Amino acid sequence: MAIKSRSIKIDVEPVDGRPRDYDFTVHVTYQKDGGDKMKAEITGLATCPEEGKIGNIRYNKDYFLFGDILRGK
Repeated sequence: MAIKSRSIKIDVEPVDGRPRDYDFTVHVTYQKDGGDKMKAEITGLATCPEEGKIGNIRYNKDYFLFGDILRGK
């Protein structure tokens, strides 16, 4: 099964009072084997201990949706 990404947009916002943390939302439009286009949002928190470096990424409840998209489910 092939998955084709049609568009990816990432929104990043700093977390108030936590200068190393950033909330993010990934907006993905994808298509499986010529089927209908589907949309998904994956959200989470990225911690950046140094400028330009990501120390940790934590996905919110939709982490499994992200894995399913990557695996073509």
